[in-house]
Amino acid sequence: MDSQQSRKRDNSSPPVKSPLGLRRWQAFDCMSFNPLCGPNSSTVDRNGHRSPSVSECSTAASTEDFSVSLHEQEHQSDNNRREVMASTVMQYLQSMTAQSPEQGRLSRLYDMLDPDRKGVCVNRDVFQATMKRWISQCSQDCESRDMINTVADLRHANHSLSEQNSSLIKAVEACDEKNLQLTAEVSKLKRKLMSQERACRIQTYNNKLKKENECLRAQIQLLEEANEKLAQEKSFNKTRLGKLMKMQSEMRKELDETQIVLASKDREITQKTMLIEELKFSQMENHRIIEVFFSFHVWFV
Repeated sequence: MDSQQSRKRDNSSPPVKSPLGLRRWQAFDCMSFNPLCGPNSSTVDRNGHRSPSVSECSTAASTEDFSVSLHEQEHQSDNNRREVMASTVMQYLQSMTAQSPEQGRLSRLYDMLDPDRKGVCVNRDVFQATMKRWISQCSQDCESRDMINTVADLRHANHSLSEQNSSLIKAVEACDEKNLQLTAEVSKLKRKLMSQERACRIQTYNNKLKKENECLRAQIQLLEEANEKLAQEKSFNKTRLGKLMKMQSEMRKELDETQIVLASKDREITQKTMLIEELKFSQMENHRIIEVFFSFHVWFV
C-alpha cells in the first residue's frame, strides 16, 4: 500500500524542469553554430555571458540522460529510497563522455559526490545540486584560461598588425607616385580619345549625308519616271475620252430612234389589243345566238 501511494504521488506531482535540459540545448548550439571552437573552448556572447564548451555541453547532456535513467531506477530499487550509488553515476558518465573518472573534471565531480570513495548513495536533488556547483566551477576555470589565451592572441595580433600597417604605408606611398603618373597618362589619353571621337563623329556624319544624298537621287529618278508614265497615260486617256464622246453621241441618236420605234409599236399594240377585245366580244355574242338557236331547234323537234 505504501509503495502504491508513493507511486501515485510520483505520478501526480508536476514534472520538474531540470536546468540540465538547458545545458543540452547549449551543447547543441556549441556544436552546430560555433564549428571553429575546439572541444574544450568556449565563447562569449554580446552580453558578456559565457557559453560552455563542447565537452562541458556533452557532459551536461549526458547528465540529463542519466537523470532520466536515474528516475527509472528509482522505481526499481528494492528499499524505495530513490537513491543511486555515486560510482554508478560516474560509470554512466564515463561511458557517455569516454573519459576516466579519475582524471580531469570528472574526478572533481566524483570528489563532490563521494569524497572518501565509500560508495555513497545520492538522490536526485543532491545529484542536481552537485551538478550545478560542478558546472559553475568548470565555467569559471574555462573563463580564466580563455582570458589568458585571448590576451596572448591579442598581443600577437597587434604585433602582426603593426608590421602589416608599416608595409601597407610603404605600399600606399608607392601607389601614390604611380597614381600621379597614371593620372597624367590618363589625361593625355583622354585628350587623344576626345579628338579621335570628334573625327569619328564627323566621318560618320559625312557618310550618313552621302547615303541620304544617294537615296534622294534615287527617289528623284523614280519620280521622274513615274511623271513620264503619268503624262503618257494622260494623253492616252484624252484620245480615249474623245472616242467615247463620239460613241456617246451616236448612241444617243440610236436611242432616240429606238424610242420613236417603240412608241409606234406601242400604238400598234394598243390597236391590236382593242381589235382582239372586239373579236372576243363578237365571238361571245355569236356563241349565245348559236345556243339560243340550238335550244329552239330541240324544242320544235
